[in-house]
Amino acid sequence: IMESTLPVPTLADSGAKAQSLSVLWGWQPPVGQSASDFACRLEWRSDGASAQALELNLSSIHSRFEPAKVTIKGLLSNTTYYLRAVAERRVVDGDEAPPLVSAEAHMLTVPEAPPAPAVTSRAPTSVSLRWRPSADGASCYAVYGSAALSFAKVYSGSSCECAVEGLEAGGTYGFRVCALNALGGASEFSPEVAASTAADASCELQPLTLVQADARSATLRW
Repeated sequence: IMESTLPVPTLADSGAKAQSLSVLWGWQPPVGQSASDFACRLEWRSDGASAQALELNLSSIHSRFEPAKVTIKGLLSNTTYYLRAVAERRVVDGDEAPPLVSAEAHMLTVPEAPPAPAVTSRAPTSVSLRWRPSADGASCYAVYGSAALSFAKVYSGSSCECAVEGLEAGGTYGFRVCALNALGGASEFSPEVAASTAADASCELQPLTLVQADARSATLRW
């Protein structure tokens, strides 16, 4: 293998998913050589697994490969993968050359989306939520409110339960949970759960009491 002269694959924006990684890669071949002289591929592996490869059908303009996004599918969630680019020169007149290989890039898929949280208790100004932990070992979780809370984050931590305070009595709010990997990459959101706070007991109306009545009127007290 020749000394590395290939650029390292980089993760595309929002490129990490639970079962896929989208990466960017492009290359300017050495002076005097054309992109058409090389066959390129992307190789990846996880710890303890055999390497796999994907042939890159990149658009070439003159002597270079234009940067392009490539998506690797069928991966495991919340798992570290090691990726590298390989360029092999096409054989011309029996003149074989060792491949060019980039350094490895380390990329981490995100966890699977958690199930919808459950409402475990409610009070006039707060609700408590609980959800099942991620099966793929999420590092932490984040809970976001719905439009009634301006879609703000209301919890972040390693626990699978939280109390959301500062709510209005008798109000209804939506909550969704996402799981995060060790690098802060977030999963898709869980289904949303609707939670209603309890009514303020100090404002509850008492039963009506009939004080006086005649043929045309009635006096009530509460």
